[in-house]
Amino acid sequence: MVEYRELCKGGHIIENKLVISNKSVCLYRSGSLFSEMSFIEGECTESDYINTDGELNVKIKTLSYHPTIGDNNIHIELNYDLFINNQFLSNNSLTIFINEMAL
Repeated sequence: MVEYRELCKGGHIIENKLVISNKSVCLYRSGSLFSEMSFIEGECTESDYINTDGELNVKIKTLSYHPTIGDNNIHIELNYDLFINNQFLSNNSLTIFINEMAL
């Protein structure tokens, strides 16, 4: 698990929690916005993205999930389709690299 804060426009702080396993990665965000994004290979996950401007329905269809978890680092490659309010928006690639993790 990796926790970090993100400073957004207007001075808002977003609390982030990234939960990583051999089979999935999930990102939980809270503060001036709320979202849960789960990436599980071969599955379609659904959640709401809520911010001060309103709410969107988000679906993520994870096409591939390739984690490499070492003693001091994590490297994840994801490919997924993103749907907003039941409409296809884009195909995305995401690479997460965490080096020298604190224990």
